[in-house]
Amino acid sequence: MTRLKSFVQLLMVCILAVTTGCSGDGPESATDNLAGNWYGTRCYVNNGAVKYQNITLRLNSDKTGSMEYEGPDSFSVAYFTWSASGGRLVCKGAYASTSGDLSGDYQMECRIESGRLIPTGQFSTFILTKDNSVMTDGDGNEIESPETQLYTLQNTWVSTDGKTVITFYPGGVYDEYVLDAPGSNSYSEFNTGSYSFAPLNKTLTIKTTLWNVVTLSDKSLVLQRGTTKMEFRMGTRSDMPSVSNLKSNLTSAFGWTDKNGKYTFRFLADGSVVYFENSFRKYGSWGDISLCASGTFSVSGSYVTCNFTSVDWESGTSGTASYFPDWKCGSPATKVYKMEITASSSLMVTMPNSTIVYLSKIQ
Repeated sequence: MTRLKSFVQLLMVCILAVTTGCSGDGPESATDNLAGNWYGTRCYVNNGAVKYQNITLRLNSDKTGSMEYEGPDSFSVAYFTWSASGGRLVCKGAYASTSGDLSGDYQMECRIESGRLIPTGQFSTFILTKDNSVMTDGDGNEIESPETQLYTLQNTWVSTDGKTVITFYPGGVYDEYVLDAPGSNSYSEFNTGSYSFAPLNKTLTIKTTLWNVVTLSDKSLVLQRGTTKMEFRMGTRSDMPSVSNLKSNLTSAFGWTDKNGKYTFRFLADGSVVYFENSFRKYGSWGDISLCASGTFSVSGSYVTCNFTSVDWESGTSGTASYFPDWKCGSPATKVYKMEITASSSLMVTMPNSTIVYLSKIQ
């Protein structure tokens, strides 16, 4: 009961202090319309979790009032009298029910600034407004809510050089396109993966790379990692390209292989191609029997035609031909593959025998 009384007294003093401060500033407008409910919300990180604290100040027209304060592990209710002067609100406590948040004879003071009450002292990490439109971080700095920041991030962003378009979707998944030219509707590289955003820590993790969020607004996004900086403007979904430049995408990687390493391609910018297929069977004490073919390739839409002029077995003989029934050792071969850049995998390939395999880049 004593602590509750102290809390109320402190709040009373704070309100009186604000009232006193206003009279010295000239016009009465600074203290007009103080009566009503004022709200403040503080957002902070504790052990990696986002948490919130709230404070509600009710100023009655008869210069009495009450306050509700939610601490990290407590909840307090206080009653007070208040006064305002010289741009200052003073609340003098009369009674408080608290869990140690306030002393018996508390006093709370607030500055009155542009429709806001800004407490000094114990509650200085809050900014109070009548419409509850302001949120502060753990240090009392005004911030957008984590939800608002995430909503802003989940848009399409275009790099300032116009060559990269990235879209962050709800659910923690992103798509990234590398365009053939700034503003082009065709792309030569496509990447997808997961992201996580920590708005209070100002960090964005894309796949496994951690970036500091320097700027995030409805106009721009600036990310930095060490000396590397990426700058984007907010775009729209219409900025996302729809035509795949498959050849550029194929030659952008050192090679392509499936997760088991059975099928491997390497496409070079000069139009040459090398194909490797592993049978996972051994020839005596030698290594795995594999097929190696090389030649040239051409692209038409999503179809890749490979004209292999050299076809050889490695660690095997012509007697191992049954492992590669669609090939003949030492004989040229022409193979047509359907290759598509997909969101689920870097490359989906339909083999000449209609088998579908998924290939990833060899960086």
